Amino acid sequence: MKIKKLTLTQKSNMVGYGFISIWLIGIIFFFVIPVFHTLIYSFSQVTVSKTGMKTAWVGLQNFNKALFVDPNFVRNLTNSIVSMIGQVPVLVLFSMFIAVVLNQKFRGRGAARVLFFLPVIIASGISIQILSANGMSTDVSGKETMFMFKASIFPEEMSTSSVMMYLQTLVNQIFNICWKSGIQILLFLSGLQTIPQSYYEVSSLEGATAWEEFWKITFPLLSPFSLLCVVYTIIDSFTDSANPVMTLIKTAFDGFDYGFSSAMSWIYFIVILIVILLVQKIVFRNVIYMED
Repeated sequence: MKIKKLTLTQKSNMVGYGFISIWLIGIIFFFVIPVFHTLIYSFSQVTVSKTGMKTAWVGLQNFNKALFVDPNFVRNLTNSIVSMIGQVPVLVLFSMFIAVVLNQKFRGRGAARVLFFLPVIIASGISIQILSANGMSTDVSGKETMFMFKASIFPEEMSTSSVMMYLQTLVNQIFNICWKSGIQILLFLSGLQTIPQSYYEVSSLEGATAWEEFWKITFPLLSPFSLLCVVYTIIDSFTDSANPVMTLIKTAFDGFDYGFSSAMSWIYFIVILIVILLVQKIVFRNVIYMED
């Protein structure tokens, strides 16, 4: 029996399927199955015995406990959202500004890019704790702080003192701002590389200033990358180890209250998803995508 030889395209497809199969196996066993288990646990009372984990169906009891019984979850969730609202614009605008600067031609540009991306390489909970303990991230009283904005700096009527308090918070948190903006700077840099240089040449011939070029060319064409950076920063803010909701979920999990922690996790996931959809639909309704 004559065996039909594979064509070059078929061989390439088999190699591609081989590579993606590794990812599919990993995503199924290490993501899809655990997520499915947490969904079951959120509607169950989970107990740990010598024979393993046992689940007893309790319906919406865990969700009711999280939303209406537990005094900390809703409050911490609200604080996390307020903190995210104050954190995301600062990080995104700072990252865009630094990316525009690093995209210019100057001596030592490569070293400057490495310097801003270095925290991403060495970032870990232990590293930030050590740096914070040595005074790199402290408030005016010398106490350790994380990059979290409190609701008190967003009053109904913005006064001069509240604005100064907000600016003081930014100055005190400059280390954390630089630490948490490495990925966003890299994304904006890649976005700046996609803008054709001919656009700037034409605008220069028309007599446009650098300020006009930024607002008429750079800023609009960076909108897809701005959306990407905003989404990334939102998720990074919500999943930060110092986030109070994450701490609450971890505490319940460590206390073997798997049903309650799973319910809080699913509520948190739904809230994050709603926030991202609102940002995409309201803030970035007219995202400009460049055509090939």
